[in-house]
Amino acid sequence: MNYEIVIEEHQKFIDENLKNFYGEHKHFVEWMDSRSLTSKRFKKRLIVVGEYRILSVKKGKVSISLNKNIHFYDIADIIVVEDTIEIRQKQILKGDQVGILIKSKQKESLQMILKLLRERIRNITHGFPSTNQLRINANESYLLPIGEKVIGIADNFIESYKAQSSYRNSEPSSEVIRLVEKYVQDCCREFDLSKCPGLEVINGNSCSSGGSSGVNQRGIIEKVGDLLSTNCCIRKLSIFNCKDEDQSLQTIGSSLIGNQLNLLQVIDLHSNHINQSSFQTFADGIETMTHHSLRYLNLSDCNLSSRSIEILFNSFSKNSKISTTLEYLNLSNSKFDDVGSNSFTSWLTKIKEENVLKFLYLTNCNLNLIMIGVQLRNLPMLRVLDISNNRLERTEIEELIAFIKNSRALESLNISNCSLNHDYFLYICNTLNKNEYIKHLDLNISHNQISKSPSIFVSALEFLTMVNSLNLSHIPITFKTLVRVIDSIRIYCKNIRELILDACFSHSNDKSHDGIDFINELKQFLRERESLKSLSIGGDSSNFLSPKLVIPLIEYLTNENGTLEQLSIQYSHLGDIVMPYIANLLEGNTSLRSLSLDRNSFSINSYQSLLLSLQNNHTLLNIPFPSYDFEKILTTLSTPQKKALLFNLLYRIQSILEENGGWRIPDPHFYPVPSSLTSVSGGSGLLGSNSGSNLQLQQRPSSPSNGSSFRSKSPTAPATTSYTSSAYSQNYDHLHLPPPPVDNSNNNNNYYYENGGSEGDDYYYNNQQQSPQQRYQNRATLSPTNRNQQQQQQQQQYQNRNQRIELTDSFVEAVDHLNDENLD
Repeated sequence: MNYEIVIEEHQKFIDENLKNFYGEHKHFVEWMDSRSLTSKRFKKRLIVVGEYRILSVKKGKVSISLNKNIHFYDIADIIVVEDTIEIRQKQILKGDQVGILIKSKQKESLQMILKLLRERIRNITHGFPSTNQLRINANESYLLPIGEKVIGIADNFIESYKAQSSYRNSEPSSEVIRLVEKYVQDCCREFDLSKCPGLEVINGNSCSSGGSSGVNQRGIIEKVGDLLSTNCCIRKLSIFNCKDEDQSLQTIGSSLIGNQLNLLQVIDLHSNHINQSSFQTFADGIETMTHHSLRYLNLSDCNLSSRSIEILFNSFSKNSKISTTLEYLNLSNSKFDDVGSNSFTSWLTKIKEENVLKFLYLTNCNLNLIMIGVQLRNLPMLRVLDISNNRLERTEIEELIAFIKNSRALESLNISNCSLNHDYFLYICNTLNKNEYIKHLDLNISHNQISKSPSIFVSALEFLTMVNSLNLSHIPITFKTLVRVIDSIRIYCKNIRELILDACFSHSNDKSHDGIDFINELKQFLRERESLKSLSIGGDSSNFLSPKLVIPLIEYLTNENGTLEQLSIQYSHLGDIVMPYIANLLEGNTSLRSLSLDRNSFSINSYQSLLLSLQNNHTLLNIPFPSYDFEKILTTLSTPQKKALLFNLLYRIQSILEENGGWRIPDPHFYPVPSSLTSVSGGSGLLGSNSGSNLQLQQRPSSPSNGSSFRSKSPTAPATTSYTSSAYSQNYDHLHLPPPPVDNSNNNNNYYYENGGSEGDDYYYNNQQQSPQQRYQNRATLSPTNRNQQQQQQQQQYQNRNQRIELTDSFVEAVDHLNDENLD
């Protein structure tokens, strides 16, 4: 056989084999002498250097076969000795070094192989720690010069992503690549990869582009742990709602221990079924994070045991740096008991005034606040404290009072469902009033029995002069007491922006005039307190306002009020009789931005009226999708045509809301990607540049909460529905329907977070509602080209308005047709 040439048969074999590895194509093919490190005799082999691999092909007596397949990520060292190149792999097999030797009298061929390996490995290991970089032992004169390094998009994300996909024998997703390119184009640092299918680099499996699962969950946390073992750039990691009970934190912990150059500062693993046996390794990894700051840790809804809590705080105590950098800690729905409470107390005792903790969430943790309360005084800069769903007795209340007295920064306090009585509530409010540092406070005292003594309850409210948001939901109050409550809030809470009174109406069926007096007092409150922007008066299964009380309030909002921006009347069982008044509200009110209506037993006729009322409304931006009423209506429709009518009706409502503008729901737990480090300068790596980057994987629930919205996600979102019911998914897949409404509740906004919330609202609405003079000034600064484009857009909007009015006529005819068939 002539080993000087590569015949067509060999080329075909190489091409066929490279097709098995995604993204591979050959750069070098030549016959050379080669052997494995464990062999003793050189043989002729066809050496192939591809995009991510080096292959050794042998020609047997009968057929051609693949002798060696080494991915570039597996290469540890290259040693050059005279006319031989030794390529050593990272793997050790039975105590022996694994790799191959390549020998040739043609020095140029060996030099070319080295050049290709150096260039390709440099490109796909950009930002990796030094321990994972290629090491070459060769004379400088032997190495050919290589081209200048070119860093690709998102700090070489695309190249590294393709290489890792090849390493795991999985096809890289074009959707992921396009999404990242758009993120970079939009200067976005939050890479939310859950917004598109194709996460093979993470889990090594094909993912679904339909339904609500979106990605194979098994072992996803372990795969991310593998990623962190080499990554030197990711600063924010968010993986949540993975229901696989075998999720293990061991690989993440091992990666944190092994990769001391990682820059991870934000860890969000909430709502995962965590394997408790692997928690020790994770805590050990946290303990080793002394080279940079850990700012955010969210392990809520992970069902951590008291032993896991003890392990975590023991690691905190051993890592003194954490106390000087940790700003956010959420361990809600964990089991503290005395063991966990004691370890938490020990950590608080150790950090004392060195801490920078600002956000602490410990809801439903079975806390021993007698232990913890004394040390809460060491957190004077705490802005948010959530200890809801923990029983507070007198001693615990006294410790909470001591914390409030020492606080210098408190902005939010959640003590809902803590078994408070009216005396404890009065004690807390009086202490809040005496603290001169508390200027604006969000206070949640819902689900407490604090109204048994109305006089004390009302007197306590008089101390809440600093309150910004007040949640009194699910506190049974008579209408007479509610009148006094509203009057007290109106007089003393001069800067209140949000008031929540859901299910406070213990005598909603009272036939006296007390209910009307309450509505009149509420109208007077709205008239005098223009600072109020959000009002919620929803109900529950047995505690709600009747239509005769809701209608006068809606009429007042229609004709007089021009300041309220959010209104919730959901779960009030209002029925179709109230919808005409709501329609009048939407036609006449120009301040309302959001309206919650679900669980009111509205029929398809009501939503037809709602659509008609929106024709002349240019300000309403959000109606949380009425999933309960939607499914209830759907079960009453007997034919595909009638179901299609319902879908089209809701789709047109969605379109109008989107045309009116954007709506966002700020996430109080959102933490932006850190842009700086405490002790380490920025690095580069797989998912971003020196400014930081984020890897976020999430599993959407199969059905939405009441907070889901009519409006759609970004165009890159997978084609899934947020309201999918089992009946629809099983029986109506054959319908050709327009895109249904999907959830928008997870949209985040950096501006809102960085400005504490209130400034973010003002910023948002000031940009939505500009005066004519402002719009003229903005138009005057435009170039003639941009001005023409803007005029064309305005003309298109007017055309869309006319088109949607014309389309509505068809719905009127369709509903009339349904009424003719005696459809309710």
